[in-house]
Amino acid sequence: MQQITYCFGITTPFIPLYHSESNPVERKNREFKTQLAILVQDHHSEWDHHLSSIRFAINSTCCDSTGYSPSFLTFGREIRAPYDPVYDLRKVIDAENFIPRITPYLKKLATTLSEAMDRNCKKQDVQKTRLDSRRRPAVFKKGDKVLLKSHTLSSSKSGFSSKLAPKRDGPYMILRIASPTTYELGSCTNPPERIGRYHAADLSPFVEGTGSDTLTPLIPKRRRGRPKKNVSS
Repeated sequence: MQQITYCFGITTPFIPLYHSESNPVERKNREFKTQLAILVQDHHSEWDHHLSSIRFAINSTCCDSTGYSPSFLTFGREIRAPYDPVYDLRKVIDAENFIPRITPYLKKLATTLSEAMDRNCKKQDVQKTRLDSRRRPAVFKKGDKVLLKSHTLSSSKSGFSSKLAPKRDGPYMILRIASPTTYELGSCTNPPERIGRYHAADLSPFVEGTGSDTLTPLIPKRRRGRPKKNVSS
């Protein structure tokens, strides 16, 4: 995949760590998990039997942000329900696209895609305005020391409980401002050492006091990134 993106000149920036809201796929996964929990009920081992029906429901449901269903924007028509070929053959014939109708059909599809993009941009602006009204302004600058929200996991083997662990750890230094809400952090003792990008919601200012220069993170973060390339022999 890395070779393909390099050949086509596609950049693949990573989203901030522990901030899945930046990834649209995670938003769909949240809907998928809710629907799956409704269908499986008490039969948790049979979750894979419901994947096809949930996928059909997601692909055929009209999206509020675009005004159309994902299947219509992808194929130019609504997908047929499983019972259509059995009980309603006329609907199948009417839905087919014959050659004499291909030109107006493509023009209509192009207009539909343009309208969906415009509607999606407007919905994004509305959502951004609503979320910005509750957002805490980030005032961090390059070189500032910050505390990072801890995302630790409990381990009964080592006798460690995440509920009793510090909620924030640090300090870390801001090496670069990747975006208005994303910051690239590094080690205070070794500034060139980058540990990753984090969202402003996971950061808080570090107040220096007596002996603060000797403070080191309790659980140092390690750098996370792309997996190493496989070198064929």
